[in-house]
Amino acid sequence: MNTAKAVFPATFGLLKEISGKADFQIINAFKNTILSFGSKADAEELLQHFLQNPTDPYAGDLLEIVGRWGDSTHAEKIFRSSISDGRLQENYPEIVLEILGQLGYEPAKPLLAHYAFNSTEYYLNKAAVLGLLNFDCKEYREEIRNSIVKVLDKNLFPEYLPALICKLENRAELLEQLYQSGATIISTDCNAGIFLSFSLCGEEGKSYFKNALFDPNWEAFYNAARTIVQGMDYLNITFEELMKDAMDIHDEKQLQYYMLVIISLLEIKVDSYEPKGESFQKLYRDLIATGHLTTLAEKAGQLPDAEKVEKLLILRMKEEILLGNKR
Repeated sequence: MNTAKAVFPATFGLLKEISGKADFQIINAFKNTILSFGSKADAEELLQHFLQNPTDPYAGDLLEIVGRWGDSTHAEKIFRSSISDGRLQENYPEIVLEILGQLGYEPAKPLLAHYAFNSTEYYLNKAAVLGLLNFDCKEYREEIRNSIVKVLDKNLFPEYLPALICKLENRAELLEQLYQSGATIISTDCNAGIFLSFSLCGEEGKSYFKNALFDPNWEAFYNAARTIVQGMDYLNITFEELMKDAMDIHDEKQLQYYMLVIISLLEIKVDSYEPKGESFQKLYRDLIATGHLTTLAEKAGQLPDAEKVEKLLILRMKEEILLGNKR
């Protein structure tokens, strides 16, 4: 972590790129670098740019960094500039709602609750729910339960709303109902929030998470894949564990589906800069050095995809070791 008070050089590079050619890949590279090695000084610098240019196309990327390194002082500035008459100002990035929650800004709770329980606009609702997850939400338990019950017989709904089930005390029956609905009624275009709900309920949700992971009705390789990788971290489910399960499979079609899911999730993992979860060195030792990934992928007819992931994983491992041993 960058502990110095000086602004990280990558922060100036990010701002320069945003004000210039604004290439997405370059911006993403700068952003991930700052997310990994930034400090409060970077949050302050980028917040000032956001406050001056709140509707710029990349304003949300700046706020993502503020959410990682900022504090309640930054949250208050965001709230005062972005919220008018109790609502998010027009054309402001929806991630404002998530960041206010991430930074623990209590005055934003009624705002987040409004969008979580009343908005059907996808990104507004998602950001509000993710923001609310950072709070206790005792005062919203009845609304949470009623809102989740309403989606059980629907094919499509505000996708992330079910994640709030983790705020309920007596949720066992509702978790079971969510699982059954996810397997039979709910569209796989709309199940990321359910995977998240299982992962945030800890051991109580772990069996549902793992069962859904390799049930073809859930299509875990598709829409929810990125959320699933996050959920694995929350539940301490490792890729080594998934690979061991796959090694016990003898049915060809079942193995094909397992490997489709595992490779899809690995593709997400090797592209991630989240500071938690398995290290790339561990993944290399568990999956590649053992030969398990390519051996099972070949049996499943997915060797080319596995080899692509293997190359990327080796690159990320080298990067990880290099950055972890700099002077």
